[in-house]
Amino acid sequence: MVFRDILIQQRQATHIMSVNPNLETLMNLVEELQEQMPEGKYLEAMNALRDLHAGRMRPAPPPAFVVPEGRIRLNPEEIRRYDEMRTRRRLAITLQSPVVTAYRECKFLRDACDEVNVTMMQWYAMEYEERLPVIQRTLELSFAVEKKRYRESKNPNPEVCPFISRHAIGRWFDPAKPYEDSWRGKWDCVCGSKNILCKNWKQHEVSDKHQVWAKSRAVTKAKAKSMREKRGVGVAHGFCHVRHMCGHRVIWTQQYENHAPQDRNEWSHPELFAGKPLDWLPPTQENARLVPTYEIDPNERDLAIRRANYGRVVQGRELPPLPQITYHSSHAGWNQCPQTLTDEEYAMFISMEE
Repeated sequence: MVFRDILIQQRQATHIMSVNPNLETLMNLVEELQEQMPEGKYLEAMNALRDLHAGRMRPAPPPAFVVPEGRIRLNPEEIRRYDEMRTRRRLAITLQSPVVTAYRECKFLRDACDEVNVTMMQWYAMEYEERLPVIQRTLELSFAVEKKRYRESKNPNPEVCPFISRHAIGRWFDPAKPYEDSWRGKWDCVCGSKNILCKNWKQHEVSDKHQVWAKSRAVTKAKAKSMREKRGVGVAHGFCHVRHMCGHRVIWTQQYENHAPQDRNEWSHPELFAGKPLDWLPPTQENARLVPTYEIDPNERDLAIRRANYGRVVQGRELPPLPQITYHSSHAGWNQCPQTLTDEEYAMFISMEE
């Protein structure tokens, strides 16, 4: 009896419910192509279907996990204990005083403490009013760094790159710094080219597309209007940054006359360029000074709240850090994944009280 007859009998006996539909599809396909197949190939295909149906081609189980040399596998009880210890440490960090967190996470605060020879423990022991000069200095240091960063990353003067200044539509940055934090230093040219890296402006200047456009230097009315809108006087926008520190904050802003500051050109301000040579650039006007504003954090207006949150800190015993577990891949699932520690780390782990 051939395998097809066996499958047909089984299908009839079980009302077609127990037959694998994918297996039946393959069987029907082999039957349809029987006339085009040599007898040997047909029998080979039917034998393969028989083996699939019998489950003889199931993949071999994965090999048993072997603990690497120099490591120890944690048992379920040790894993449970490790997870509980890790949870306690995370909770301790969450409940940390903001005074402790500020010192650990803010370099400016540590620098301000070093200037007046205040140690970490002395910072923790200060009352709120004693902290005020250090907090003020921290905000000043932060402001100085942010101001320098702004000065270095804002749109440069035309002298830095006259070509981009004369031809860019919208915002651009110094060709020497094409990858600023929030801008990749790309610009669109009035010739129609888009997304040009600032550092590639020289290549673009001699490109065929720009050279063809340069013969007429024609700009459509719509494009000229777009440049006037982007460069013209409008609602004041600017750079703004805020840093919070122990109930206080500093705000520094720099207002400029348009949303995408850009130097003037002959299409946005044609009256300035009338009769001037192509390499002429109008003088730039420095923006208003960047001035910080120090104030109490709106969320900490109440002096009692500030004293409670940022007063003397009583340091509890710090829990030692846990050794890092290595998770080994497993086909059994993540929850049953083998977890190991080195011999030294395992000895450290089992000796921990918490």
